[in-house]
Amino acid sequence: MATGKVDRVAVVVPDVNAVAAELKRLFGIETKVHDVNAMGCRVGLSDEGFELVQPLSASPRSASGWSGSLAAIGVRVDDIEESRAAMEKEGLELTSELVTPGGVRELYYAKGVGGLPMVLAEYGDGGFLRETGADTDGPYEPDYLYRAGSSET
Repeated sequence: MATGKVDRVAVVVPDVNAVAAELKRLFGIETKVHDVNAMGCRVGLSDEGFELVQPLSASPRSASGWSGSLAAIGVRVDDIEESRAAMEKEGLELTSELVTPGGVRELYYAKGVGGLPMVLAEYGDGGFLRETGADTDGPYEPDYLYRAGSSET
């Protein structure tokens, strides 16, 4: 059986830059902000468990599974394929699969455990930002391997 732990919580905010600045001012939390065109969002990523998400359009394609201000619960798993098989066995449908610029695979379930939106990812001990490639100032565009209902990928 694969094991996992809550790694981050992705929340929808009206202004990623403002919230990131406040987290820095109040707690010293560094956040890297990227526009992710493939998702239609601006994201603020940190190693401290926050993922800030700001829609850049009225209905970004990544919003299909959001539950109010909760965009997703990120679970770091020790075996992504075993975790995928366990989710499938439970009848939980994969919404999308992507590879980050750093090479980390993420599985998104809009209706995960208990109906909560969930992202499963397996990566090493170098920290979320470095492992996913989000620690740079350059573009951050994931490569979609699968999107439910889409023939794009």
